[in-house]
Amino acid sequence: MPASNWPNSMRAQFLCQRPCRDREFKSLREGCGLDNQSESGLIANCGHSTMRRFTAVLLGLTLVSAAALAQSSRFVIDDDEYLERITNASARLLQGGRLKSVDWLRSQLPAKRHAMKLAPVSSVKLAAPDLYDRLRESTLAVGSYYKCPDCGAWHFNSSAGFVAGEGGIVCTCWHVVAGEDSEVKESYLIAADSAGQVFPVQSVLAADTEADTCFLRIAAAGLKPLPLRANVRPGERVYCLSHPGGFHFMFSEGVVARVTRGRLDVLDEHGQPKLEAGRSRSVLSPVRAARRSWTKPRM
Repeated sequence: MPASNWPNSMRAQFLCQRPCRDREFKSLREGCGLDNQSESGLIANCGHSTMRRFTAVLLGLTLVSAAALAQSSRFVIDDDEYLERITNASARLLQGGRLKSVDWLRSQLPAKRHAMKLAPVSSVKLAAPDLYDRLRESTLAVGSYYKCPDCGAWHFNSSAGFVAGEGGIVCTCWHVVAGEDSEVKESYLIAADSAGQVFPVQSVLAADTEADTCFLRIAAAGLKPLPLRANVRPGERVYCLSHPGGFHFMFSEGVVARVTRGRLDVLDEHGQPKLEAGRSRSVLSPVRAARRSWTKPRM
């Protein structure tokens, strides 16, 4: 922007910092004490008041820059843009023959056990905003990329999952794999991180249908696992990062209401767990027990 368009307050404080030959700034030159002239232009002899104003401007710019830096580090998501990024990436993977169909993965129903190395439990206490950032590093959107029987377009139906172990081991709900829609004829299972990077699901490693839990392996390296902790007690505070109702990476908190040995589900007509609006069994942090029920406030 040319100097002639600067606000007067900015012009008065910055003009003195370099030679000025513009007649338009004659009054500013006089105000700044630009009374000595040389062949190369005008030499400034600014008073203390002008320098104080200039120092104040620099301080203000520094504070604004710090605020802008803090703002830029804040995670902000646009759900429509996020889904578009995932569907576009999934389309490229499908075209390259890298996706596994949900039907094929469902037919793999394996044993209930799979050995894996767990991440060490951390004793470092994090403030809630820092915990959110840490969880987001390990939280994924897991679900089916499918051809819609209504419009013919391809969509992504997301559920929550998290990185549980090295080598691309991911934990999510079993109904994400087992759930069927008879009208959908073509669907593939994928996982995506918070940046919208998509990873094909390669196999089902283990599943516990009673606990509605399964472990998958995705084609990804270098992901950061979340630690698992047992011996949970009722009343402990827990945090949940999930995607309820398509609102991705929503953070909430609560307490462990109780610890049970079984689970009572309301099943739908297909024999699958019926999940009500506002209810989620997504990842709790730290993961407290093998079986739990988590109810989010209704929105």
